[in-house]
Amino acid sequence: MKVRIILPFAMLVILACGLPGSATPDVQDTDEFIPAAETPAPEQADQSQSGRPTDEAPFTRDDFEGSLLPGWTWQNENPDQWSLSAEAGWLEIMAAPGHITGGSYANLLLRPAPAGDFQLETALRFVPQANFQFAGLIVYQSDADFVQAGRAYCLDSAVTCIGDGLYLDNYVNNTFQSPNFATPYDSGELVHLRLQRTGAAYIFSASPDGINWSEIGQQENGMDPLFIGLIATQNNSGLLPALFDYFEVK
Repeated sequence: MKVRIILPFAMLVILACGLPGSATPDVQDTDEFIPAAETPAPEQADQSQSGRPTDEAPFTRDDFEGSLLPGWTWQNENPDQWSLSAEAGWLEIMAAPGHITGGSYANLLLRPAPAGDFQLETALRFVPQANFQFAGLIVYQSDADFVQAGRAYCLDSAVTCIGDGLYLDNYVNNTFQSPNFATPYDSGELVHLRLQRTGAAYIFSASPDGINWSEIGQQENGMDPLFIGLIATQNNSGLLPALFDYFEVK
């Protein structure tokens, strides 16, 4: 194998004579290709150790300051019945007529559910006064399969009702799963809500101050949760505002 390269000599002549311009090396083909060393770029060198790059940080919390963060979707939106300006720092959703299982609801606010186990939390200002006003958290697969946990008013119903209180409603294949763990709540208009998923179990807890929590109850639902979010609906007595301070996922 013979290789004739005249570039070094030509460059030396040019530099020695101080001539301007550039020269194109005359390199003959070789019988063997020798690849360059495989050195990764600096920003890629540790990629296998740092994990898969992401375009944005994972969603953990929305404080409803001026606008909704990316990722939210309104299902059956009625733009006249929700607001981020009615009270600064709060999302207002009007509890309107309709129930999820009937498909007649409005303004169900959803975002994609995390994989595996998770915990949802919000702070809600809502004082229901008539059947069956409801506001709170929801884990949703479809209108037939979902779990909702929140504050509601219920009297004179086949399910357990205690008036203004905390309720865990579990629907499997469009069928309500008893019990709903109806629990009286008399600590004012503000209540903090948590809904935790552990496997197929959904655990509902509440707190008057966001510090001292009490478990209300738990139910099982084998659905594949596609979305998580907030709900205010089931109002048979006119519009009633539900105000959410934040929405948090852990």
